Amino acid sequence: MRSVATKFGLVFFLLMLSSMSNSDMYNVPGSACAAINPAQAKAMNWTEMGIVNKDTRNLWIMCPLLRKSYSGATGENQTYFSSGIIPFSCGSSACGEANTEEVEIQCIMREYSGGVAKRAKVEKRTLAPGDQVGISYMNWKATDPEASIFNIACLLPPNTGVSTLLTDSTTDSSSTLITDALADLPTSP
Repeated sequence: MRSVATKFGLVFFLLMLSSMSNSDMYNVPGSACAAINPAQAKAMNWTEMGIVNKDTRNLWIMCPLLRKSYSGATGENQTYFSSGIIPFSCGSSACGEANTEEVEIQCIMREYSGGVAKRAKVEKRTLAPGDQVGISYMNWKATDPEASIFNIACLLPPNTGVSTLLTDSTTDSSSTLITDALADLPTSP
């Protein structure tokens, strides 16, 4: 009898633990990003490394972010949203021309609801040739749990790109899944 009670207790504990933080983390390749207009798309390369700016000018890209939204039908309330993006600077001919100097990458995460911008946050990072870096945007509470959408736009200097997008939808306002995933990121792709 004690064995059954112990097993029941363990199962009950695991169910409670899993319901405390219903989280859905997605990992999407940077090749899901797009140039901001068709003319600039001609200057981009979509490769196994992600999207790369092959132009001589700085160009903007837009990256869609996957988010599991609130559902009244299932009772899920995943209103907290975190994301990460991994930009890189080409350091070898593996992604075309190599950069020979440091470059600055600027990324902006935005939330929209009903086509109206609700908020945005800008992050800038300096990358040496061949380096990559993780940028995270943590635990934004969706303005509208059912209708809010998120994206990241990045201004990419020549011979830079984005390899990966990470997203986390959760009930936990202090989730660290994205920062934990980026913590072990090597400095070069």
